[in-house]
Amino acid sequence: MRRMSFAQDQLARHATTDDLTGLLTRAAFIQEVEEELADARFAEDGMRGTLLIIDADDFKSVNDRFGHDEGDTALQLLARAIRSVLRAADRVGRIGGEEFAVFLPATSPFVGEAVAERIRVAVNKLEFAPQGQRYPLTVTVGGATYDRYLSFVDLFRLADQQLYVAKRNGRNRTAVSPIKHYETLPAACLIRRRSWPCPRPKCRSSRRRSARRRLPRGCRSGAAATDPSQRRPRWCSAA
Repeated sequence: MRRMSFAQDQLARHATTDDLTGLLTRAAFIQEVEEELADARFAEDGMRGTLLIIDADDFKSVNDRFGHDEGDTALQLLARAIRSVLRAADRVGRIGGEEFAVFLPATSPFVGEAVAERIRVAVNKLEFAPQGQRYPLTVTVGGATYDRYLSFVDLFRLADQQLYVAKRNGRNRTAVSPIKHYETLPAACLIRRRSWPCPRPKCRSSRRRSARRRLPRGCRSGAAATDPSQRRPRWCSAA
């Protein structure tokens, strides 16, 4: 039984952990962040945080010049540098070839910017000398900070936009911005797994759907107009 349990643990770890860097895989990272976003609704100070996307600058030249083995070494160094500045509660994953993502729960915009800068500096300090030649490693970091619920898809898209801004302004930079216009996000009302008040007060369609589900049959006729106890609630929840 112990051997079977150990084998199952190993399989689970292999499915959620990147073999090269020891970080979460893309799928595992997304799942954990989605769960964090959902659970944070019940926490007193949980409905805020930061998502960072980290891209190694000009990494193709490392593989082209020194080979993929040295490229793998560089990725391992990058992963260690990123983890070295994070808290135990933070999530970090390898989401692409030379792209990483960090989720910082319960953080303010100031903290999100500070962590992004610490990651950039930690990478700059790495000693990477393939074939005895010192080669500087740098990263560009983009991020978005939120203070109300939104889907992972929207959060990732906004963080990725900031990464593009940072790269457009030059490499070895950071760009982290708070989200200001939630009402323009198309997926802001897509709430999964549970039903709770919709974060968009003007979401009339979801209000109607939710009201129909919760009201007794009499409310769908004229009962709600005469009996105040059966009137539709003023909050909405998405399907």
